[in-house]
Amino acid sequence: MFKKARSSQYLVKAHNPRKAMLYRGVVVLAMLISCWAGFEYGRNRAGYDQSAAEAKIEALTKQTGILNARIDELTLENAQLASDSAIDATANQQVSQKLRKLNEEMLELKEELVFYRSLLSPAELEPGLQILGIQMARSPGNNTFDYKIVLTQRRNRDRYASGQVDLQLSGVRSGKQARLASDQMIENSKKSLKFKFKNFQRLEGSLSLPADFEPENVLVSVVPKDRRLKQVERSYEWNSIVTGG
Repeated sequence: MFKKARSSQYLVKAHNPRKAMLYRGVVVLAMLISCWAGFEYGRNRAGYDQSAAEAKIEALTKQTGILNARIDELTLENAQLASDSAIDATANQQVSQKLRKLNEEMLELKEELVFYRSLLSPAELEPGLQILGIQMARSPGNNTFDYKIVLTQRRNRDRYASGQVDLQLSGVRSGKQARLASDQMIENSKKSLKFKFKNFQRLEGSLSLPADFEPENVLVSVVPKDRRLKQVERSYEWNSIVTGG
């Protein structure tokens, strides 16, 4: 190989093919070591995350069991206070507040459980929309309740799910079986019960019932816009979701 020097003279440099091959080998080896290190880090990190997720699921499951037992106790106590003719209004209010708080914590625990289970084994979860739960809390006013509905979707979190939630209450009105639709209970229900999310969404608002209506069951229907997602329905006993006495 020839290069022209500043003195207008030519210098001769010897070409060493072994040295060039050795240099290329060192570069390739460095790249392989880097890839291997990245792979090992990722594998170890994944193992750590899996262990952490499993531990978190176990802890959340135990906590859910404890909360369930406590909710059952308070529900029974609340029912006994409500049926007592010499009821202590303050005691009933305190129990109702505790019950409401525990139900809120339960919903949050359910959200966390679904999240960690989806991290651990997303393929085992049933795909599509899911109703995590619903709460009804009595608010000041005649037959007025604050509602909270929690929705999630599994294995489809790369795109948004959108659509409409519909509520139907069945019960007794003036001694006869009756049913109320969303627009009969919730002002501007079409707007209030719209959803759009990737992971979770809470729908919150208030509804009013006729003074002579005694609710027994509530049917929650989730109607997606995307035809690839199935409509979901769940029925709840009114007394199991309402708090506030």
